[in-house]
Amino acid sequence: MRKELDVLESWEHSTTSGANPLALVALEATVKYIRDHEILENVAIVSKILRDGLTELSAFFPRVSNVKGIGLMLAFDLPSAADVARFIAISRENGVIVRGSRYGFGNTVKVRPPLTTTESDVHDILTSLRTSLQQLESE
Repeated sequence: MRKELDVLESWEHSTTSGANPLALVALEATVKYIRDHEILENVAIVSKILRDGLTELSAFFPRVSNVKGIGLMLAFDLPSAADVARFIAISRENGVIVRGSRYGFGNTVKVRPPLTTTESDVHDILTSLRTSLQQLESE
């Protein structure tokens, strides 16, 4: 750590994450990386592609509704928690990891790729989701 950041007394950092110089240095490095690599600009581009793709899927598959979210924290609804559970399993087999809402008791499928996702990655994700939805529909 840089000497100028070493300002705490030994008794001042007694919480899990509060007043933690190492965490502050990691935060500073993360913010610098995000800024220097234009991560948020990338998110603006790829999130629109992903949202538009999910909206297209909802128009094609009647079970998909309520596309929602912001940035790369997007989601859509299926009719039931059982549909979500089955869809998650099918999606994993097709190479994409999605999550359900409310610890498996909700009817929302969360699509949350990393902030460094590329346009090519988004197209791959959408292809896998389409394949997974087709499999779900055929069951």
